Amino acid sequence: MLYDSFAKALLNPETVPERLNELLSLLLGRDVKILHALPNDNSRIADESSLLIMDILVQMDDGGIANVEIQKIGYKFPDTYLHYFHQKSNTGLEIELLQKYLFIPIDIFLKKHHNKNINNRLEAWLTFLGSDGNVFKGIADTGS
Repeated sequence: MLYDSFAKALLNPETVPERLNELLSLLLGRDVKILHALPNDNSRIADESSLLIMDILVQMDDGGIANVEIQKIGYKFPDTYLHYFHQKSNTGLEIELLQKYLFIPIDIFLKKHHNKNINNRLEAWLTFLGSDGNVFKGIADTGS
């Protein structure tokens, strides 16, 4: 869905930031506000298996600033759809560093929630992001 021009228009951080603010706030578990989208001159990332969809500068509810990238990455994930990462030393020492990561394999989410009710706004967003363009084509064809 993120490649579809319809979805990109619905999630445009410059024209409708409130939608992406909500999605990112749900994913991060705290309020965020988009400051601005960063230029996306080269959408391919080094190894050619990753595709940069969006690069956004956001302000967190505590005043901190974060760079949020939305990418398509081909990894094999276990059967869980939300993976939170942070940096940790090889000795187990943990220091509050700047980089934290959230990976969301949409295909796993869709597989786990196939034929189930949507119970919250995050599930609704992930269902939307995982849907294919045929959903909207059908709506357009019926004139709805």
